[in-house]
Amino acid sequence: MQKKTFGNTAVILLTLLYPILWLTVLPNLKEDTSIRQIIGELLSGSAMILMAIGLVLANRPRWLEDYFGGLDKMYVTHRRMALTAYSFLIVHMIMLFHFPPDQPGRIMGVASLFGFTLLIALTLAPRIPWLSRVLNLAYHHWRNTHRLMGIFFFMGFIHFTWVEPIAMQTPPGFYMVLFVFLGLIAYLYKQIIARFVQRPYPYEVAAIHHPAAGIIELLLKPTGKQIPFQAGQFQFVHFPEVPQLKEPHPFTISSAPQENQLRLAIKASGDWTTSLKQHLKPGMKAKVMGGHGRFNYKDSHLAQIWIAGGIGVTPFRSWVRDMRRNPQYPIHFFYMVRSPEVAVFWDEFEQAAKAYPNFNAHLHLSSKDGRLHAKHLDLLVEGDLSSKAVYLCGPAALINAFSEQLQEMGVPAANIHFEVFNFR
Repeated sequence: MQKKTFGNTAVILLTLLYPILWLTVLPNLKEDTSIRQIIGELLSGSAMILMAIGLVLANRPRWLEDYFGGLDKMYVTHRRMALTAYSFLIVHMIMLFHFPPDQPGRIMGVASLFGFTLLIALTLAPRIPWLSRVLNLAYHHWRNTHRLMGIFFFMGFIHFTWVEPIAMQTPPGFYMVLFVFLGLIAYLYKQIIARFVQRPYPYEVAAIHHPAAGIIELLLKPTGKQIPFQAGQFQFVHFPEVPQLKEPHPFTISSAPQENQLRLAIKASGDWTTSLKQHLKPGMKAKVMGGHGRFNYKDSHLAQIWIAGGIGVTPFRSWVRDMRRNPQYPIHFFYMVRSPEVAVFWDEFEQAAKAYPNFNAHLHLSSKDGRLHAKHLDLLVEGDLSSKAVYLCGPAALINAFSEQLQEMGVPAANIHFEVFNFR
């Protein structure tokens, strides 16, 4: 088992252990206990365990990143766990629908499920056009609503204790309660304690550049200790002097670790980044936390292909700026943009190609050459694609398309590396 898959495997096993305990240490069943009640309680208990683990992952524990393949993958797991838990709760409600919500415990359960439904809808809204028009929230408002997750989770636990569940005071029940307390501790830490113990690195906005339409480059200089990071990692940054920018937002660092300033290249596409363009000024304070992510070309010693789409160029720029000698293996970098005007930082890759014989840079203009396909790489790169390590960064559609195409051409999934930038 690869280290980066251990986290997901552990989540599955910890959740499955709950029904296994039911089968091995069966709670005392009453004569009128129905199979629907048993299944409903199994699902609700499993949902509580999944949500508790999700609350732990929401704290972004850096020591766990290696076991999920990076913070971005950890957030994907967090999102999938939430959707799975919600599905379990819906089935739980359907299985026990014949019990009227006429008691405080059942009313609490209905209220908790309603709260989860609202939070799930607000999270999915940007991905569903008609729902986005109805429930479109600014990022910082969405984060504020998401803070209610722990409260609805606690309401669900109160519901569990008040309805006299079958598993109460049995090993399966104790196992679930252990996770509930773990989840509540994680929630209280994130919402109350973290602000007193976590120390962000202090920076100041040194300069603001506009290298292309819709692209902002920030230069941040440290006013204290510099943040340690690896080339290609991302950090969370916020600007306390601007009300619209007080919520931390993730951005890839496009400078090298040895530089004395942080460089952030940002595409103004959402409400937060639009506010950044409108309100941020040189001299303003910045707070930085990180670095996060395990997107690192140095982890592989194979010949490599780097593929960037649009603003996905940022981690590759950091890698190139961090290069100090000719790579030991051939690297082919493909930069996909619509037109030359939006090929930000392309000159830096051209310079790297001139300086390092093993580094090759290719600019692909979709307006002129059409869409790049994995089969084109086979024509431009020497050797068999299946023996290469491929690094992807860009829109989700690009990553999904190339991952599928490359695997169809024989590239093992383990050789395809990417980062997911949707944290909502």
